[in-house]
This record gives sequence, structure tokens and C-alpha cells, in this order.
Amino acid sequence: TLSSDRVMGGVSVAAAAPGTIDGRACVVLSGEVSTANNGGFVQVAVDLSAAEDPMATVDASAWDGIELDVRCPRGEDYNVHLRTPQCTRVFSSFRATFPTTDGGEWGTVRVPFDVFRGHGPGAEGEALDVSQLRRLGLLGIGRDFTAELGVAGVRLYKNP
Repeated sequence: TLSSDRVMGGVSVAAAAPGTIDGRACVVLSGEVSTANNGGFVQVAVDLSAAEDPMATVDASAWDGIELDVRCPRGEDYNVHLRTPQCTRVFSSFRATFPTTDGGEWGTVRVPFDVFRGHGPGAEGEALDVSQLRRLGLLGIGRDFTAELGVAGVRLYKNP
């Protein structure tokens, strides 16, 4: 699912499309992130459960975090947001920021579950319950910039 701050009166412009970069199949999140009108995000998101029930969850308690294969031409920071039943409003989530490498090279980024912080009703001040993950979003957020993030892989990882 593609979204931007336009759902709340912002002016950011978002696009997402399948593509191939350097021989790797990926989804590219792109757009212009603007903090005008109290906005400031573009997002591509996916429900984690294969069940038809949109409230279904995935138990990731046997894992240590999220691993992403990403590419960004300018080495920008992006966010990964996780939603659980704890998140009582559409804007509530558990958030973590991850870096990308400059120069447009593909890289693998690990985001440990313990770095996610709750934002919004139900999540603020709470610990992430990884036994009930519902949705994952990747975002360009919080500052004026041109977003371009290629994503070739998203998976759970376990430390040895």
C-alpha cells in the first residue's frame, strides 16, 4: 500500500513501482517529502500475515529483528514502522531509523527489534510486542527531501 501525508492535509508526493536496479528485482519508493502543512512522509507498507483477516498477526518472537536489502543514491536515512494491536490509531506505530549507503550501492541493513520506539496512542511508552506484528511500513519521513529507496528484500533475522 502506498500513502503519504496527503491523508492528513500534507503536500508530499509519493510513488511506488516494481523495477530492476543493477539486475535486482525490487520495489522503488520515490517522491518529494515536504513538511509543509504539518506533513512530511511518503510510505510503502504491507500487511505481514497471509491470512485474509486484516487484523491477523505474525509471531516474530523467535527472531531478533528486520533485515532489509536496500539501495539509495544519496545515502539518506529512512524509517521502518511496525504496527501491532497495541497501536490504537492509524498513525500509531513502533518506529526505527536506518541508514543507507551513499553512491547507490545495494546494502543489507539490520534493524533490531529492541531499537523500535512507540509513537502515538497505544504505542507511546510501550515495548514492541513482536509476538503480534501486523504491518510493516518503509518511510521517507520528517524532513524536506527527495525520496528514492529501492527495496529488494525484507525478512526476519536471528543472531547466531
